[in-house]
Amino acid sequence: MDIYEAARKGDMKALQTMLAEGVDADERAEYGKTPLREAAREGRAEAVALLLEHGAEVSASDFWGRTPLHFAAWGGHTESIALLLDHGADVNARNLQGLTPLLGAVTAGRKAAVALLLERGADAGARASMARSALHLAAEEGHTDTCALVLEYGAHVNSQDAYGATPLHRAAEKGGGETVMMLLEGGANVDAADKWGNSPLHLAVTEGRADISALLLQHGANVNAANSSGQTPLHRAVQSLEIAALLLERGANANARDDDGKIPLHLAAAQGTPELVQLLLEHGAEANLQDKRGRSPLHVAASRNRSETSPIITLLLEHGADAEMQDQRSKTPLELAQKEGNMSAAELLRKPGTGCMLFGLLLIAAMLVVVATVLPA
Repeated sequence: MDIYEAARKGDMKALQTMLAEGVDADERAEYGKTPLREAAREGRAEAVALLLEHGAEVSASDFWGRTPLHFAAWGGHTESIALLLDHGADVNARNLQGLTPLLGAVTAGRKAAVALLLERGADAGARASMARSALHLAAEEGHTDTCALVLEYGAHVNSQDAYGATPLHRAAEKGGGETVMMLLEGGANVDAADKWGNSPLHLAVTEGRADISALLLQHGANVNAANSSGQTPLHRAVQSLEIAALLLERGANANARDDDGKIPLHLAAAQGTPELVQLLLEHGAEANLQDKRGRSPLHVAASRNRSETSPIITLLLEHGADAEMQDQRSKTPLELAQKEGNMSAAELLRKPGTGCMLFGLLLIAAMLVVVATVLPA
């Protein structure tokens, strides 16, 4: 057993013997590992105290810039944290990724460690990589109590990271309902826009989070907010009938256009289900609106070869979709279906009686040829 293992295991007898025999309490191993770091990582408070008494450097950093306090904080070892701080450890030391002990404790969900670090002067507004604050990290992980703690110590509820996202964006995307509620009650801007113009509602809808979407709407989220691409939350709801219904109930515009001129029905025709298409049509979606390429929802559906394509085409036709409409390249839905090799869709799009009419014309032409050959010149 070496001094690192003794410190890691908290084997006080072995550790005391080694130190008495002159083993350096601050001995460095590969990548900057020290006995103090090992003891702090495992929360061996007695070993931490003994090593500090024998001159171990309290803030010695390893190859990645991590101090013993970082490891104690990640592990939530409050007794070791207190000992290190009592011996002068830098409470706001940063590793090479920019993480302070507080940020590490927040990410790991160590509430008691977070509270202790804040009490001892940790910067509640410290930022990690991509300008993520402790509040961003806590919100993303759904650590509601930790969010409340860092807010109490001065964290800004509407602070933005490098992508323009607020803690509410992160909570809406990945956190829990309690966290979202706490942030909203703490003054979070429900319609804050990130770098791409997405509101928290956009992100909740995109992730298929119906409960979070409902919560945001209850707190006044703009159901028709458009992002930088012109998409509203309803554009993002094409994979969830439940969320689409919720948005429409709350007044979502079924004919809102994005920057490509597409309405949600275009996207539903391409990626959604017949049930979603039916829902949008029932809420006033226009079956013949064309996007910037001149394509209607029927064009879009016809250009996809999916199991849902035929029932979607049937629905669109029943709601007045124009099967003869041409896009900017003069293509009809029928031509797109034929190009895609979707014969069942093509059959639906073929005008009733077209086949019979063509056969009749050919028959008349053949008869005229026969008559011409029989009658004298």
